Amino acid sequence: MALTVKATYSKLETYEVDSLLSFMSEIKLWGYYELSVFYMILEILSECDIIRFLDNLFLKEDQLNHVFKYKRRMLEIYYKSSVILTFKGRQAASYNILKKACLKKIIDDLYLNNIKNIANGFFIFHFENKEKGLKKIEEGLNMFENFGHGYICKFYQKKYQDIKYQI
Repeated sequence: MALTVKATYSKLETYEVDSLLSFMSEIKLWGYYELSVFYMILEILSECDIIRFLDNLFLKEDQLNHVFKYKRRMLEIYYKSSVILTFKGRQAASYNILKKACLKKIIDDLYLNNIKNIANGFFIFHFENKEKGLKKIEEGLNMFENFGHGYICKFYQKKYQDIKYQI
């Protein structure tokens, strides 16, 4: 866990990244701890590692769908992974993740529905229609700001700033 926190605030040494990759590779049973580690280190993982660990998670996700906080964390992982892969130009991988996430029923969860809309907005911006995608992203970020919870979506705000420079 210490390495995941360090990864959030600074660059990890190669041996530290290797340690996290080893931990992730050895997961047999996903729990909230393992899901949280995955979520927190997504930004330092390679495309191949993201896809590999997601494939492992996809195989085990049925055991997690029955507990709300596990399902919620899984969806956070899916949406964040989709955005990361979108920025890397991996359209098919990002689309498949978004499609898989849509199969999960999210009932009355404003946070997840908003994150879903933001992730879809990034996909639309990069691969379909810049104007439409940007509007969707801005609407989602504004909703968090309007509720006083802008801090929740720092990752998405940073990615939004990255695309603003493209326009």
